[in-house]
Amino acid sequence: VRCWCWPEPAPARPACSPPASPTSSPPAAPGPGPVAPEIEIDAERWLELVDRCGLRGPARELGAHAAFVACAGGTLRLALSPDDDHLRSPALVKALADALSAQLGGPVQLKFETGKAANAETMHARNVRQRDEKQAVAEEVFLGHPDVQRLMQQQGAKLVPDSIRPFED
Repeated sequence: VRCWCWPEPAPARPACSPPASPTSSPPAAPGPGPVAPEIEIDAERWLELVDRCGLRGPARELGAHAAFVACAGGTLRLALSPDDDHLRSPALVKALADALSAQLGGPVQLKFETGKAANAETMHARNVRQRDEKQAVAEEVFLGHPDVQRLMQQQGAKLVPDSIRPFED
Protein backbone atom coordinates (compact mmCIF):
# COMPACT_ATOMS: atom_id res chain seq x y z
CA VAL A 1 0.00 0.00 0.00
CA ARG A 2 1.45 3.33 -0.99
CA CYS A 3 0.27 6.91 -0.66
CA TRP A 4 1.50 10.11 -2.21
CA CYS A 5 1.84 13.22 -0.08
CA TRP A 6 2.92 16.72 -0.89
CA PRO A 7 4.94 18.69 1.68
CA GLU A 8 3.40 22.04 0.64
CA PRO A 9 -0.13 21.24 -0.55
CA ALA A 10 -2.55 23.70 -2.05
CA PRO A 11 -4.99 24.99 0.60
CA ALA A 12 -7.82 22.69 -0.53
CA ARG A 13 -5.65 19.58 -0.88
CA PRO A 14 -5.10 17.34 2.17
CA ALA A 15 -1.57 16.28 3.09
CA CYS A 16 -2.10 12.72 1.84
CA SER A 17 -3.74 12.32 -1.53
CA PRO A 18 -3.82 9.53 -4.07
CA PRO A 19 -1.56 10.05 -7.06
CA ALA A 20 -3.05 12.04 -9.92
CA SER A 21 -4.32 9.99 -12.83
CA PRO A 22 -2.19 10.19 -15.98
CA THR A 23 -5.08 11.60 -18.04
CA SER A 24 -5.83 14.52 -15.73
CA SER A 25 -3.76 17.65 -15.85
CA PRO A 26 -2.25 18.94 -12.63
CA PRO A 27 -3.81 22.04 -11.09
CA ALA A 28 -2.20 25.31 -12.07
CA ALA A 29 0.22 26.62 -9.50
CA PRO A 30 -0.62 30.10 -8.23
CA GLY A 31 2.03 32.46 -9.59
CA PRO A 32 5.63 31.56 -10.41
CA GLY A 33 7.54 29.21 -8.20
CA PRO A 34 8.69 25.62 -7.98
CA VAL A 35 6.17 22.82 -7.67
CA ALA A 36 6.54 20.87 -4.41
CA PRO A 37 7.99 17.39 -4.94
CA GLU A 38 5.80 14.40 -4.14
CA ILE A 39 6.69 12.37 -1.09
CA GLU A 40 5.79 8.69 -1.08
CA ILE A 41 4.32 7.29 2.12
CA ASP A 42 4.51 3.56 2.78
CA ALA A 43 5.34 1.39 5.79
CA GLU A 44 9.06 2.24 5.64
CA ARG A 45 8.41 5.98 5.24
CA TRP A 46 5.97 5.80 8.18
CA LEU A 47 8.80 4.60 10.43
CA GLU A 48 11.00 7.48 9.26
CA LEU A 49 8.24 10.01 9.95
CA VAL A 50 7.67 8.69 13.46
CA ASP A 51 11.41 8.66 14.14
CA ARG A 52 11.78 12.30 13.07
CA CYS A 53 8.52 13.66 14.50
CA GLY A 54 10.24 15.12 17.56
CA LEU A 55 7.66 13.80 20.01
CA ARG A 56 8.56 12.38 23.39
CA GLY A 57 6.79 10.35 26.02
CA PRO A 58 3.41 8.72 25.45
CA ALA A 59 2.72 10.53 22.14
CA ARG A 60 5.95 9.11 20.70
CA GLU A 61 5.03 5.68 22.06
CA LEU A 62 1.70 5.88 20.23
CA GLY A 63 3.55 6.45 16.96
CA ALA A 64 6.15 3.80 17.77
CA HIS A 65 3.50 1.15 18.47
CA ALA A 66 1.32 1.99 15.45
CA ALA A 67 1.81 0.16 12.14
CA PHE A 68 1.12 1.77 8.77
CA VAL A 69 -1.93 0.42 6.93
CA ALA A 70 -2.77 2.99 4.22
CA CYS A 71 -2.89 6.67 3.37
CA ALA A 72 -5.56 8.36 1.26
CA GLY A 73 -7.44 11.64 1.20
CA GLY A 74 -5.54 13.20 4.08
CA THR A 75 -6.14 10.23 6.36
CA LEU A 76 -3.44 7.88 7.61
CA ARG A 77 -4.84 4.51 8.60
CA LEU A 78 -2.77 2.87 11.32
CA ALA A 79 -3.02 -0.42 13.18
CA LEU A 80 -2.60 -0.62 16.93
CA SER A 81 -2.49 -3.88 18.86
CA PRO A 82 -5.12 -4.38 21.58
CA ASP A 83 -2.28 -4.37 24.16
CA ASP A 84 -1.40 -0.80 23.12
CA ASP A 85 -4.93 0.54 22.84
CA HIS A 86 -4.45 2.54 26.05
CA LEU A 87 -2.18 4.88 24.04
CA ARG A 88 -5.06 5.95 21.81
CA SER A 89 -6.24 8.88 23.93
CA PRO A 90 -7.53 11.95 22.06
CA ALA A 91 -4.68 14.13 23.37
CA LEU A 92 -1.98 11.70 22.21
CA VAL A 93 -3.63 11.18 18.82
CA LYS A 94 -3.83 14.97 18.34
CA ALA A 95 -0.17 15.44 19.33
CA LEU A 96 0.93 12.76 16.86
CA ALA A 97 -1.29 14.14 14.09
CA ASP A 98 0.04 17.67 14.67
CA ALA A 99 3.65 16.48 14.53
CA LEU A 100 3.02 14.52 11.33
CA SER A 101 1.13 17.44 9.78
CA ALA A 102 4.11 19.69 10.41
CA GLN A 103 6.41 17.21 8.65
CA LEU A 104 4.08 16.66 5.70
CA GLY A 105 3.11 20.30 5.25
CA GLY A 106 -0.63 19.81 5.56
CA PRO A 107 -3.33 18.50 7.85
CA VAL A 108 -3.33 14.78 8.55
CA GLN A 109 -6.13 12.81 10.16
CA LEU A 110 -5.28 9.56 11.94
CA LYS A 111 -7.62 6.56 11.94
CA PHE A 112 -6.69 3.56 14.07
CA GLU A 113 -7.63 -0.06 13.52
CA THR A 114 -7.26 -2.69 16.19
CA GLY A 115 -4.92 -5.54 15.34
CA LYS A 116 -1.76 -6.10 13.35
CA ALA A 117 -1.15 -4.61 9.93
CA ALA A 118 -0.14 -7.14 7.31
CA ASN A 119 3.51 -6.79 6.29
CA ALA A 120 4.06 -3.65 8.37
CA GLU A 121 6.46 -3.41 11.27
CA THR A 122 6.07 -0.89 14.06
CA MET A 123 9.00 1.20 15.20
CA HIS A 124 8.78 -0.50 18.59
CA ALA A 125 8.91 -3.98 17.02
CA ARG A 126 11.82 -2.93 14.79
CA ASN A 127 13.77 -1.58 17.77
CA VAL A 128 13.17 -4.78 19.75
CA ARG A 129 14.22 -6.93 16.77
CA GLN A 130 17.38 -4.89 16.19
CA ARG A 131 18.25 -4.97 19.90
CA ASP A 132 17.81 -8.76 19.97
CA GLU A 133 19.97 -9.14 16.86
CA LYS A 134 22.75 -7.06 18.45
CA GLN A 135 22.46 -9.10 21.64
CA ALA A 136 22.76 -12.38 19.74
CA VAL A 137 25.84 -11.14 17.88
CA ALA A 138 27.46 -9.93 21.11
CA GLU A 139 26.90 -13.30 22.78
CA GLU A 140 28.21 -15.17 19.74
CA VAL A 141 31.36 -13.02 19.57
CA PHE A 142 31.97 -13.36 23.31
CA LEU A 143 31.44 -17.11 23.40
CA GLY A 144 33.56 -17.55 20.27
CA HIS A 145 36.56 -15.79 21.77
CA PRO A 146 39.44 -18.25 22.28
CA ASP A 147 40.14 -17.10 25.86
CA VAL A 148 36.49 -17.53 26.87
CA GLN A 149 36.38 -20.98 25.29
CA ARG A 150 39.60 -21.94 27.11
CA LEU A 151 38.22 -20.78 30.47
CA MET A 152 34.99 -22.68 29.92
CA GLN A 153 36.79 -25.88 28.91
CA GLN A 154 39.71 -25.85 31.34
CA GLN A 155 38.27 -24.10 34.37
CA GLY A 156 34.60 -25.00 34.03
CA ALA A 157 33.60 -21.34 33.71
CA LYS A 158 29.93 -20.78 33.05
CA LEU A 159 28.22 -17.87 31.44
CA VAL A 160 25.87 -15.91 33.69
CA PRO A 161 22.61 -15.46 31.74
CA ASP A 162 21.95 -11.89 30.55
CA SER A 163 25.43 -10.74 31.61
CA ILE A 164 26.65 -9.91 28.09
CA ARG A 165 25.67 -6.60 26.54
CA PRO A 166 26.44 -5.38 23.02
CA PHE A 167 28.97 -2.59 22.77
CA GLU A 168 27.29 0.67 21.71
CA ASP A 169 29.41 3.16 19.77
